[in-house]
Amino acid sequence: MEVRRVASLELEQARQNKMIGKSLEAAVLIEPDTEATRELLERLGPLLETVLIVSQAKVSKKLTGAGLRVTVTAAAGCKCIRCWRWTEDVGADEAHPELCGRCADVMKQAGGTRP
Repeated sequence: MEVRRVASLELEQARQNKMIGKSLEAAVLIEPDTEATRELLERLGPLLETVLIVSQAKVSKKLTGAGLRVTVTAAAGCKCIRCWRWTEDVGADEAHPELCGRCADVMKQAGGTRP
């Protein structure tokens, strides 16, 4: 919850500074304060992006030792029209040029041709 709280504050600051509009337009770099926090965040893997409601999240190997630190930047890539996440693989699937790889896979498994 502390990570979510700190990230939310930083995301709001980035919105106010016009760096991002919505949180899904963001990438975050989390610098944990302890090894235990780093391990917990790394175990979350891609779920961390969902928890923080951002498109990209990375956990630094570097520990601050003095409180958790979150840095917000604009997410790289393009916006997927299905999930609204910004990824660098949007358009990689010719059958679904407006979708990210994850959404294109879902559409294939569902037998769908439209997002």
